[in-house]
Order: sequence, then C-alpha cells, then structure tokens
Amino acid sequence: MKIEKIDAHHHLWSLTSPHHPMLRAPDTERYFGNTAGLKRDFAAAEFLALAAAQNVTKSVYVESHYDPPIEETAAIQAFAAAHGFPHAIVGRVDLAGARLGEDLDVHQRSPLFRGVRTMLNWDADPLFRATADRQVLHNPAWRAGYAELGRRGLSAEVMVTPAQLRDLADVAAAHPGTPLIVGHAGMPLHRDPGETTRWRDGMAALADLPHVMVKISGLGMVDHHWTTDSIRPIVATLIALFTPARAMFASNFPVDGLHASYDQVWDAFEAITADYAPADRAALFRDTAARAYRL
Repeated sequence: MKIEKIDAHHHLWSLTSPHHPMLRAPDTERYFGNTAGLKRDFAAAEFLALAAAQNVTKSVYVESHYDPPIEETAAIQAFAAAHGFPHAIVGRVDLAGARLGEDLDVHQRSPLFRGVRTMLNWDADPLFRATADRQVLHNPAWRAGYAELGRRGLSAEVMVTPAQLRDLADVAAAHPGTPLIVGHAGMPLHRDPGETTRWRDGMAALADLPHVMVKISGLGMVDHHWTTDSIRPIVATLIALFTPARAMFASNFPVDGLHASYDQVWDAFEAITADYAPADRAALFRDTAARAYRL
C-alpha cells in the first residue's frame, strides 16, 4: 500500500482553452525542457487516475500561466466544485503592481485560495530565467506586496535560483508575518561545487527562519536525466535542514512529466525515505502540506 499523500504542487490545462497562450506559442527550449512536450491536455481524468495509483488523497493547484491571471482562481474554484479537487489554490499576482489590493480581493473571494506563487529565478544563462529583473527582491514595492500577503493570512511561494537564496532569506527575515514556501527545492541548477555550496548555504539561511518551508519538487526541471540516487543528496539535505515538519513533497506535474512518470517521481521519494520514522514520512508526504495549505 502506498503511503497517503498530498500532491502539494500540480498544474491543470487544456489545449482548447483560450487561457493558456503558452500552449499555442512556438516551441522553445527552456530550463525545464522543450515546451512542445507540454502541449497536451492535463485535466481531471488523467490526474485522478495518476493520483489514485499513488494514494494521493488531496492536491494543491499552482498557477499555470493562465491569462488573465485575475480570472484563474475563480475558474479553478469552479473546476474543484465539479471534480472534487484540487483542495487549495495558489494564484498569480504582481506583488509590485498598483492594483495588488484589488487583485487579492478578487482571488480571496474563492474559499480555496491560499497564497501567491511568484517566479523570480534569474541566472546568468537566459535559459534559466523567469524574470528579466535580477534585482526584484530588492524592489520596495515588491517587498511591500510580499508583506501584504502576510497581513491577509496568505503565503508567498517564491521560486529563485541558488544565487538569489540569500536575498530571499533577507526578505523572509524582514517579514516574518508572511509564511514563505521556497519553491522547487531552491532550484539546484548547475551542480558544480561553487553552485552547490551557494545552494546549501542559502537554503540553510532560509531554514534558520521558523516561518519558512520548502517544497521538494521540480527536480526533473534541473536534472533531465535524474535517478533516485542522483536526487537523494538533495532531498536528504533539505529534510535535514528544514526537518520533516517544514518540508513537503510534490509532483510538479505535468512539467516534471517531461522527464519521468508520475509514479517514478513519487516512488523515488518513497524509496529515499524508506528508513525514516513513520511520523516523519507522514509529515513529508502529507501533514506539512496539510498545515501549510490549511487542508
């Protein structure tokens, strides 16, 4: 019997929807793989079958480049009413935008809305960038928006590269009222000794802050040929730094599906933690996500 799981990070989309322009854009190579592989439906029937096979009983939908983002949460709320999942929604908002308050008001009309995901990863190699602004973490307007999330009882889910982790830790330390979830394991990109040290030191600085959690996911995006053994040191380091009480597993599907099956992702996490105490495994696979997203 598979351990009970919450999938703390997945997407949903349809080729026929007008709201996913990335599915109609020219194919391009990105850090996560070629976008051609994402141009397919990923919706209720497929997800529920995959989830059932892995004993995934609840899930968290994370913004899926929906256009316009202001309409995404309501659309997924309606989807959840029809299909019984997801059980929480993380949306997209411009934290430095002039309409931040009004936009958050709209998202918060949906009872499943839990927080905001923002992709700020910047690297010297343009392939690994999600933003052109390498200084966004120092932007006073962005930091004010980050603080506003905490005032509203919402979490911030931030995706950065290893070189940005220390700056993210500074933001988190300055705003302890905003729960922070570090996205996709802190993106351990290049794996050279210097980068690995930056990644570990940055994640350690974040782990020192009790209101910061980490989502262990997206490892296929930064290692397209990963194996259970190749990701084992990353997973073990993060669990040691954050403890199971502040770490959670997730599939990042269908994006990580470019490089592995849903079963392979979850089976790897099960294998890596096979010797962990039952309570620690329960936290990593279910309980931390349940607490973080109020499930």
